[in-house]
Amino acid sequence: MDRTIDVCRTLRATVISLIRLGVHPAILNPIVCSKFVKQVCYPKALYGCELWGKLTSTEWLMLERTQHYICKKIQGLPRRTRSDMCLPMIGWFSIESYVDEKETSYS
Repeated sequence: MDRTIDVCRTLRATVISLIRLGVHPAILNPIVCSKFVKQVCYPKALYGCELWGKLTSTEWLMLERTQHYICKKIQGLPRRTRSDMCLPMIGWFSIESYVDEKETSYS
């Protein structure tokens, strides 16, 4: 559980830092912002995720909530926007699919 909390904190902090540097929807297209986040922030936060093993449903929920927060932030959407609509708007899948992709590329 501590590992997942650290991952969520790292992911949020890295995205906020990137937004403060100018990767913001008011300046760049949200799709370009999403590519920066996927290439810079996700590898940093999810380093070694292929070795984690089984995660509980609570841990997956924490990771999904963090991803929804990030998705809304890089699109400039309000916090109360429906989460199921923000991911497809920039072509993202669930964070579980990202972790599964890393696990299959590792083996």
